[in-house]
Amino acid sequence: MFVGIRNARDCSQYTGLNPYNSFPEFEEGLDVNSENEKPRNMKRTGIEIMSDILGICGEPRSPTRVMVKTNLSYKALKTYLAKLYSLGFLDQNSRKYVTTEEGRQFVLSLKDLENMLGNIDPSLKHDSHI
Repeated sequence: MFVGIRNARDCSQYTGLNPYNSFPEFEEGLDVNSENEKPRNMKRTGIEIMSDILGICGEPRSPTRVMVKTNLSYKALKTYLAKLYSLGFLDQNSRKYVTTEEGRQFVLSLKDLENMLGNIDPSLKHDSHI
């Protein structure tokens, strides 16, 4: 039976649910402020995005695959790929991108810096997906 907006208060008689209650059983598993994870409302920095791209391109990847894995728009992806290519961190083989040795060293340096900062202040540590 359809429950319209007017009858939203009475939906408990049909579904057993009260629309004004929260659902703590669903919220228990949504701990976004864990020790190694950034809160969802914080945006990634450009450095984090470049690090993610370099990590994904450890093996040759198509731009579409990189775009999906990094959750970037095509326009943003083109900007980051061009920047990483101009810095010598990415190489293009046919239609696929692959991380160069300089790119790998960049990612390792970022991880080292992050670990050092995390030892100073644990709130600065972020577990990246690389």
